Amino acid sequence: MPPKKSAPKAVSKPGKSTASTKKKTAEKKSTPSSSTSKVTEVTKEIGELNVKDINKVCEVNFKDINHVLLKDEGGPIQTDGRWPYVIDPSPHSMVATFLRYQNVNYINGLDSIQMQAEPLRRALLAAIRYGKPLVLDMMDTDVFTTCTDKFNEIHTGLMDDIMSKEIIKNEKYTCLIRGTDGDEYNENRFLDEYKNFKFIILSKIEPEKTLKEKTCVIRVVMEN
Repeated sequence: MPPKKSAPKAVSKPGKSTASTKKKTAEKKSTPSSSTSKVTEVTKEIGELNVKDINKVCEVNFKDINHVLLKDEGGPIQTDGRWPYVIDPSPHSMVATFLRYQNVNYINGLDSIQMQAEPLRRALLAAIRYGKPLVLDMMDTDVFTTCTDKFNEIHTGLMDDIMSKEIIKNEKYTCLIRGTDGDEYNENRFLDEYKNFKFIILSKIEPEKTLKEKTCVIRVVMEN
């Protein structure tokens, strides 16, 4: 008798547990990691400063505000290249109080006298001539459009020249000089000091979208 043929081995079908495992594995690969799904928070160490860059808004401790706004040696403003928009949420406007005691030209954006064309012109011209910051404090009100109109009364497109820094680069500041300003404001007296000019916008509220895109937004936080 011929030998019996051995029966072929049965091929095992994958069970439900195997399919479930593959499905979970695929889902795991397609799911973004928790680190990429969170809002990115970058902390920059600048000397002794601790600056957090969150969604293009830098958080700066009040104790560091002098270094960030006035000295700005390799800080976020210098790196960004745009003028700062400083959000000071403190109830007593600590940043405004601090800046008033510094070597700056301070303008209250809600003061009808300070916002007249001639005081504005003199404040801006002196800030450029002596290389000082010009601080525009809008407090808790969005009056940037109104302030822009006031600046433009001095010279058409002046605010755009300030925001783009053309007021310094192309020496457009000469349009601010008047014959009654005296010899100290003679065009030949504007030496290297004008390169230290800064324009600082101060407010208690967030900037609207267009202004946010044009400025380096800094939110001041108090120490715990």
